[in-house]
Amino acid sequence: MASATAAPRLDHPALAFSLAFSLAFSLAFSLARYLEHRRRFDEWITLSTLARDIGRANGDRSGEGTALVNLGFALGYLRAFDGAVAAHTEAAELFHRIDDQREEGSALTGLGAALQCVGRYEEAIEAHSRAARIHARLDDPAREASALANLGTAWQLSGRTEKAVAPHTRAAGVFRELGDGYREASVLTNLGDTLHQTGRTEESVAAYARAAALFRGPAPDRTRRGPPTASGRPCWSSAHTARPSRP
Repeated sequence: MASATAAPRLDHPALAFSLAFSLAFSLAFSLARYLEHRRRFDEWITLSTLARDIGRANGDRSGEGTALVNLGFALGYLRAFDGAVAAHTEAAELFHRIDDQREEGSALTGLGAALQCVGRYEEAIEAHSRAARIHARLDDPAREASALANLGTAWQLSGRTEKAVAPHTRAAGVFRELGDGYREASVLTNLGDTLHQTGRTEESVAAYARAAALFRGPAPDRTRRGPPTASGRPCWSSAHTARPSRP
């Protein structure tokens, strides 16, 4: 961490300053996944905030937006959901202005998850719906499926469980087509919950059985890039998140 902000010992102060900030900017992105995996969220927030400020100062709007998305996720893990909403909202607006639709969709996914956690379900539904439309337009089925899975969860949390069946079913089908059994199983677990809550018991049992069979299969490849999924339970732990693509 200290090396990220310490200027190298060079004869030219301006060059040293520029290189130090360039190093800090690069480290903020390269360390993001490591810090998340190690659950070192305070450090992740520090580096993401630094990267946001550097990107903003240097006019790197893409880098600034990516740093904001990382900041939003880190704040979410610490349950600072209002801060996460603000960071993801700013990121989504920034990516929209520079017409980076793929990363706008990533920001909207984080925004929707944070909005769910503060009970702003209508806004969460809109964010996830927008993310799904963007990724469908870009022909990115994995991210579209993740957005649909999140949309289903948002409908569940809003109390309109019947509306969750279609997006969960579609998401599970896409993950099946992609051969992603782990994420398919995660969504099928949600679908089983939804079907059970709506009185469709036989279909619910079938969804749970399919999920159980998939979970008993080979462990997922955690090194594969893509939108990770979790258990599907309410709030932040349920978010099928899509990280920014910037290294």
